[in-house]
Amino acid sequence: SVTFRDTDRFSSLRARFDAGKTRLQLDGRASDILRGSAAKGQVRVEGPSLAALRPFIDAPFPASKPYEIDAELTKEKTEYAFARVKAEIGETDISGELTYEPRQPRPLLKATLRSKVGHYADLASLAGLVEKGEGAAAASQEKAGAKSAKKAPPPAKQAAAAGTQAVWQEARLFSSRSWKSERLRSFDTQFEFRVERLEVPRFEALESLRAEGRLEDGALSLDPLELGLAGGRASGRFELDARRSPAQGRLHLKLRGAHLERLLAKLPEQKRLAGLLEADLRLQGQGDSLAALLGQASGRLEAHLDEG
Repeated sequence: SVTFRDTDRFSSLRARFDAGKTRLQLDGRASDILRGSAAKGQVRVEGPSLAALRPFIDAPFPASKPYEIDAELTKEKTEYAFARVKAEIGETDISGELTYEPRQPRPLLKATLRSKVGHYADLASLAGLVEKGEGAAAASQEKAGAKSAKKAPPPAKQAAAAGTQAVWQEARLFSSRSWKSERLRSFDTQFEFRVERLEVPRFEALESLRAEGRLEDGALSLDPLELGLAGGRASGRFELDARRSPAQGRLHLKLRGAHLERLLAKLPEQKRLAGLLEADLRLQGQGDSLAALLGQASGRLEAHLDEG
């Protein structure tokens, strides 16, 4: 049974909600269900895109790759806390904790997340850095699923993967998709994200990632930003101010111990240089996408090569 008026009493709650191909299951306890003030339990959600979660949580989720998420949910008043998160976005595993509070003037998302193996295309979709048309394709898949809800479809992730695989292009390292400053100003976030092994097609030298980030009213800061690169490490910070048009960006990275031959692996062997590379890079620019910003950037590069 579920209590409707007794705010001090928790009662068992087992429920399943479907919206097209998005499925949410909750097994736990709840109190004061009319006001939705408190709930505890195990939650599982799966679907073709995080953008389709809006019927359940009013948050600016990106048009991601198909996903499955398991977590322990604690809801108190308006705040959602997710502990022991275990998720798959495309082929990427993600675990950790996060909280979401739909406060004013902007909702706040806090997260500490980890991935053992992160595929760049999956992470780019999670960050909203996908090519034009992919989000629309995911939404189209969602509508098609809603129309055929009476049929018994296969598991959501399997069906979504089969239906959307053709529309997901291989993500570019430097995305040309617009930042969409209005979206960056629609929520605030504080996060830490670590990827132990990063899989980047056509650029195997990029090996790992760690970032601590803060987004507030369209101003993004990644500090520190750390990259495993060609056996070495690049560390520094990245800033983006999407309150301006076009957006303004700054990047400062220090590279230590990188193997230059691995950075130049695509060149013919006879044209490659070898040795340990150290560098200090400072860039600033403006643009409505990562590709545009870096394409117009200016700055300074100091480098030293130890050929051993």
